[in-house]
Amino acid sequence: MKYCIWNNKGGVGKSFLTYCLATEYAKRHTDEIVVVADMCPQANVSEMLLGGNGKGQENLFSLSNTNRTIAGYIKERYLRSRFEKLGTELQYFVNVDSYNELMPANLVLLAGDFDLDMASRLVSSMANEPIKEAKGRAMTMLKGILDSYEQAHPDKKMTFFIDCNPSFAVYTELAVFASDRIIIPCTGDFSSLRGISKVLKLLYNVSEDIENDSMFELEKFKEKADSLMLPLPKLYLGIINKSRTYAKKATVAYKSHEKQIEAYFGKLNNVPVVTVKDCNNIALVVNYNGTPISSLEAKPYEVYGETSQVNADQVRTMIEDIEKVLQYLVS
Repeated sequence: MKYCIWNNKGGVGKSFLTYCLATEYAKRHTDEIVVVADMCPQANVSEMLLGGNGKGQENLFSLSNTNRTIAGYIKERYLRSRFEKLGTELQYFVNVDSYNELMPANLVLLAGDFDLDMASRLVSSMANEPIKEAKGRAMTMLKGILDSYEQAHPDKKMTFFIDCNPSFAVYTELAVFASDRIIIPCTGDFSSLRGISKVLKLLYNVSEDIENDSMFELEKFKEKADSLMLPLPKLYLGIINKSRTYAKKATVAYKSHEKQIEAYFGKLNNVPVVTVKDCNNIALVVNYNGTPISSLEAKPYEVYGETSQVNADQVRTMIEDIEKVLQYLVS
């Protein structure tokens, strides 16, 4: 199963959720191979998996410099084989524990790259070439490389997590076309409600008139998918992320928006919604150290030369919430 984690809004915790879901799913399903495909040019989830800020960034640069990233694959396809697979697809996947010993052995990464914006222009160029099926083959490039990895391990069950950029760029389209299911993270505010509306209008032509959405006349993504005869993934799960853990007057509006978001998902497609509480400084520690949340201890951790204390209650609450999400991913 291939899950795309996306919302057309930044700051909702997509990369951190992708990291947590992939690492914790891999730790609980050691008989499976879990693959993370990083389709964000910021490559945050890649850095975390590869060892955290500093070490993870160095490891990511090493992969980028040797073209062992998704951007490297796109460049090679453009130069050598624009409309057929290279035959070397497997070399772009790396075992994460080879770079970060804290990671489960069954976790694999198709690394992101800061050059993904540039590489996406190559995809657009390939899609616009005047040959039959050029657009379809270009837009299914990510699906093709993920399928190649899956086909090379026929005796293994696999679960894929695809982290996306908040914009709807070419690489977002690649991620959508490669996915079976979409998970939409959001936060309890009106801008998230608007972001959900944009995603659903864009992908499924469903509108609740959150705002005047005449802008969507500029985007005909569903029509593009239909014309290419490419199926769209199922809208599968909503996650209200960074939810408040306390009940004060200041959070009344926040809770109201959470209820609106839950009702919106339910009304449109009866999509379940899971709430994940604000993890506070856990995210900082994980980002810097590249440690799975279930491996965190209640102790001080170094973060950029400063000390950050991890609280046992926060870790327990975060793990419980992530497990609620994971329960939806085993069916």
